[in-house]
Amino acid sequence: MGIINKTLLLITILFLMTPVYSKPGRKLKYQPVIEGVQVLNDNVCLDTVIYKKIGSLELAADIYWPKGKKQTKRPVIIWVHGGGWVAGSRTGEKQKALELAQKGISVVSIDYRLYDWKNDRHAKKIETGQFDRATSDIADALRWVKHNAQTYGFDKNRIAMAGGSAGAQLSSTFAQKNPDIKVYVGLCGLYDLVDIGQGRFGKTCENYGIETLKDKKNASAIYNIHQKPPRVLLMHGTADTTIDCQQAIRFAKALKQNGSHVQIELFEGLGHGFFYQSRKTQKNAMPIMLDFITKAFDQIKRDKNE
Repeated sequence: MGIINKTLLLITILFLMTPVYSKPGRKLKYQPVIEGVQVLNDNVCLDTVIYKKIGSLELAADIYWPKGKKQTKRPVIIWVHGGGWVAGSRTGEKQKALELAQKGISVVSIDYRLYDWKNDRHAKKIETGQFDRATSDIADALRWVKHNAQTYGFDKNRIAMAGGSAGAQLSSTFAQKNPDIKVYVGLCGLYDLVDIGQGRFGKTCENYGIETLKDKKNASAIYNIHQKPPRVLLMHGTADTTIDCQQAIRFAKALKQNGSHVQIELFEGLGHGFFYQSRKTQKNAMPIMLDFITKAFDQIKRDKNE
């Protein structure tokens, strides 16, 4: 097995994600797809749409919302999956999306362009840098959400973003740069590419077009804190050897120094991808996330009405 294949296998195992990439057949752009909606249970509906096309490539999103309330204005979360930038899929976030939708929060779980080891490793980063491509996809997902807010009942004033691991690195940086994102949730994320710490994640950064100090700062949420940043929840395992929990601790400190509303939850003895390690872990972590998101959105709604 070659070095590249070994590295790819290692990253995939570390992130506990299935390397699935979906290319649905519908050829749509910025158009809602309501026909063929699946009713997952008594409370939640699911729809799959194409939110972006790049040539023949179609990027899909799964939309979850409370059954029977499609036209009601509800908060919405754009979820960016993890997988080391090379693996993972929107479908891996189904359980979290279901629980959030059952609580009245819509979820848009997106696919984005992943790093292609075969073709991208010899390409110039300025032309095909993974960070730039993925960020562009996230931006287009946000545009899709705003464009289709009326159809799906999204409240454009209550848009959140969330991500885990590599998805947290991408989404946290985007959220800090974009004032449309009012709430942010990061799970076992990498927020500072300049000072990686003890984790192993940063060793692969240069493959993704993140090479110079300027590149690393541009791709790090901690160096891009907005003057009016979103409300932030950070969750991290203290035994994470892939991304050191100091990443979350330092980011939370920087946010507080900026006057931001931030909550950090450290899970003692748990490693990377702790959300996927056991049902018990999920039962302990999900209520914290739901409580934070609900209270944050309620406060945003009150502030708007004052």
